[in-house]
Amino acid sequence: MDRFLEAEAQYAAIVARAEKLAAGAFDTLDGPLIAFLVEAYRVDELASDAATRLDPKAKARGELATVAAERAGYELSPHRPTARWAQGRRFAIEGALDVYRAYSADGDLEGILGAWAPLAASMALEKGYVLDQASQAFRDLCVRLNETAISVHQAELQRLDGQIVPTPSTPEPPPRLDKATTGRSFRDIILQLIEKPHSGYTETTKERVRGGLRLLVEAVGDLRPEELTRERVTAFLDLLAQKPAKVSKADVKLKLPKLVAAYADRQDVPRLTQKTREAYVIALNARWNEAQRDGDIHEGLSSPFSGRKFRREHSRQRAAMGFSADELTAYFSTPAYTEGERPAGGKGEAVYWIPLLLLFTGARPEEVAQLLVEDIYQDEKDGRWFIRFTDTGIHPVKGRQSLKSSGKDWGPRTFPIPQTLMDLGLLAYHRWLQDRKELALFPRLRLKGKRPGIFASFGEWMGGYVYEHGVLQPDTGRQPVREFRHTWSTAARASRIPKEAMQYIQGHKDPHDRSASDAYGARDALGERIADLQLPVDVLKLVKPWARSSSE
Repeated sequence: MDRFLEAEAQYAAIVARAEKLAAGAFDTLDGPLIAFLVEAYRVDELASDAATRLDPKAKARGELATVAAERAGYELSPHRPTARWAQGRRFAIEGALDVYRAYSADGDLEGILGAWAPLAASMALEKGYVLDQASQAFRDLCVRLNETAISVHQAELQRLDGQIVPTPSTPEPPPRLDKATTGRSFRDIILQLIEKPHSGYTETTKERVRGGLRLLVEAVGDLRPEELTRERVTAFLDLLAQKPAKVSKADVKLKLPKLVAAYADRQDVPRLTQKTREAYVIALNARWNEAQRDGDIHEGLSSPFSGRKFRREHSRQRAAMGFSADELTAYFSTPAYTEGERPAGGKGEAVYWIPLLLLFTGARPEEVAQLLVEDIYQDEKDGRWFIRFTDTGIHPVKGRQSLKSSGKDWGPRTFPIPQTLMDLGLLAYHRWLQDRKELALFPRLRLKGKRPGIFASFGEWMGGYVYEHGVLQPDTGRQPVREFRHTWSTAARASRIPKEAMQYIQGHKDPHDRSASDAYGARDALGERIADLQLPVDVLKLVKPWARSSSE
């Protein structure tokens, strides 16, 4: 009956393991479970040693070890009748200890797995756990068992020397993880999380999370949360620190490890900044914590992204705040302005008009990119032409317009179109768009990826165009398009435009710099001061007036 019951238990365990194997539903081997199994092994071994030394039958069964010790030259004490068993036991323990120490000293993972994988699997099975032996966590368990065996054998040798080494208490198993999470990778959990209706994440945040997950998977694999150890995240961060900030088109599809290897000797290529790397870690750590609150990651698992320290880099000093007169001259002497060139990446007439509008209005790039044809209009009373920046229009590609200061009283603004833009043909361009039934001022701009704005589809290309023509040098901290906002502010101060008018025209106001009078009256009159702007170069002497492209 005893043999039958033992066989029945083994059969039930085999069936349970087979069912889990078929379903891919292994028990979650996380830190607490590894600690439990390791401590259970320690207790079992020391308890067995304590029982054996007081069991005459067990000592008799150990005669083979005693014979082996004698053949090896051990001198057995004639003064103690029990010495033969003790000396044989010492010989066996020291032999095993030498092997396990060698595995640990050499970092021999193959040897460790060969010695401990069968025992780890069977021991876990006896305690009701079915483990995935192909996982990193299982390998970690085997390493821990090898280390524990060394300390157990050292304790057994101390007992053979007459020292008192108590057997620890049997550990309590950890709470079982929710099987609903078993088998789902961290990547799948987080991708589903950020799309949940209640999440409310902006597309910018989603894009950062997706980028971080993609690089993480490339570095360490598509792992389940319990397999995503701190050591693996450290390996990911080490690779991330070596990732080139910019790569050639030929290398853009390389996975992170191969990309790092390909650029290992390219000291001329800048790497990802500390700020970028930290942003990835913060985003992934926050999503881990949110997934735990939603129940998608077991609360017993600690985030491997938490507590990461980044060396604070000194921020690069900007070479200038805005374009100098020479740089403006170079900018508006490029073929787009002097020869009518319209490269494909320039998105049609955007390459001509967006930099000019940024220069003369001081607006943000996305605010200019999203302009509608109707945002340029003629006043019915005095016939003057105006331009407005608002968040109420519907762009045919982007959808609803947006302002960085949306919802504040200083975001939307309207002011007369600067005369230089009129002289360069802005109204002719406006009529041309109306004749074509276009709604957007720059109809070729598109969304880039899942970003909410449309400027990126032009701005990244324009940066390369500026570098190509020597207007600015790359990797200097200068911003090839956004510098115009600084340029306008500098020119406005030199033109003695009042601060309040500058803030209105640029759609910017310090919320802490308010007086009681700010709540009274309309602010549109402040826009009239745009006519006072004097730039350090005469753009009309550099730029050919706009003309309809022959390719249109």
